[in-house]
Amino acid sequence: MSSDAGGTAELQPVREQLAQLGISSLLAIPLSDGQDHIGVLILTQDAARGWHSNDVVVLKTLCDQIVIALNNAGLRRLVKSLSVTDEQSGLLKRSSYLDLLMAETKRAIQQSTPVTVVLVQFGRLPVMLKEHGESRIEDAMQQVGQIFSANIRQNDLAFRYEINSIALILGETAEREAALALEKLRKLSAEITIGDGEAFTFSAGIAEAVVRQQFDSADVVTEVINRAELALDMALAQGAGRFVPLAAQFASAAVA
Repeated sequence: MSSDAGGTAELQPVREQLAQLGISSLLAIPLSDGQDHIGVLILTQDAARGWHSNDVVVLKTLCDQIVIALNNAGLRRLVKSLSVTDEQSGLLKRSSYLDLLMAETKRAIQQSTPVTVVLVQFGRLPVMLKEHGESRIEDAMQQVGQIFSANIRQNDLAFRYEINSIALILGETAEREAALALEKLRKLSAEITIGDGEAFTFSAGIAEAVVRQQFDSADVVTEVINRAELALDMALAQGAGRFVPLAAQFASAAVA
């Protein structure tokens, strides 16, 4: 921190550059992820300035959010570089599901924002295999995948979960908003058919993660995965086309 950049001993090696840029005062805050130093946030002004402690506290909070955003963006770049997206459907492969759910959960805990997992299943697999065969199921799922991938938000994630199912990770989304997004996807995919014009309808289970600062992210992920699968089972038991949101019974004790 320097209210007189040109006269500070540490900045003497770059004094000429600072003068050329018209920088009179400067504040530098490191960007750190635990013990790892990943960058620096530099703020400058063309006039002398006293950097107040309250300003520094706010800026350090901003730096924490920048680090979270950088980590999230880096993980998404890694996913693309590893080519874990199915080219035909646009859906992510299941092999990246746990890693990305863990990353989204950590971000939700750090930022105190909701994250919801949705499991979507199209029909009953044994029945569809017998009546239509695997190739027709695959053709229909590729159409569904393209619709889902094109109509979720940029920060949402869609995975090919099983032969006839899709998993969604909806960041910064609570249970109610997830249900609305799911209804939109149902309308968009309503015209997809399998076989001789048979509707390719889906059922879904919805589970909002129990996001608490005191909970371990691995425990949160395990609990929400299990609850989403239970919600899907309940939806299937109620009949085709049902959505079942399932909240944790005891939010404060949902994760051991």
